[in-house]
Amino acid sequence: MAKLSLEGMEFHAYHGVYEEENILGGKYTVDVYIEIDIVKAAVTDDVQATVNYEVVYAIVKSAMQKPAKLIESVVERIGLGLKNHYSHLREVDIRVTKHNPPLGGQVKQAVIETKTDYRKKCGRCSKPMLCYQDRTCWCMDAGTMDQGRLEHLKLNFNNSCLCSECVKFYAG
Repeated sequence: MAKLSLEGMEFHAYHGVYEEENILGGKYTVDVYIEIDIVKAAVTDDVQATVNYEVVYAIVKSAMQKPAKLIESVVERIGLGLKNHYSHLREVDIRVTKHNPPLGGQVKQAVIETKTDYRKKCGRCSKPMLCYQDRTCWCMDAGTMDQGRLEHLKLNFNNSCLCSECVKFYAG
């Protein structure tokens, strides 16, 4: 495992609760840390076999360009963008720093930092798996199986996710 880091991405953005923040904007710094497996990329020397930090930057830039009241929303938007683009992520840390927040006094920065670990164990067989806890997972998408069977699994496995093999077993 390796950790890809993109640190110190600077943006002028229009996030904030106050009207002047939406008009004047402010300085923000974003840091992203992604745990990845680099073996295939290292052997093949192929950028398609890894997480391309140019793509990561583009996802962050896009999230920063859309105004939000809360930087918590921006952090979540970045995380969702990364997760939706790279379906094999194991762990993602995102840090958004808002410089000189308007709080009526000297405050250097306000920071929101998230750490999301998508590594889980199957609720039935305990096999390691990835679960993004969104519509890509069987536990959130009733389209995978009929509603009665879905409710039965949620009840029997305490809302824990199941690996794809166990889902196939129960789906019939």
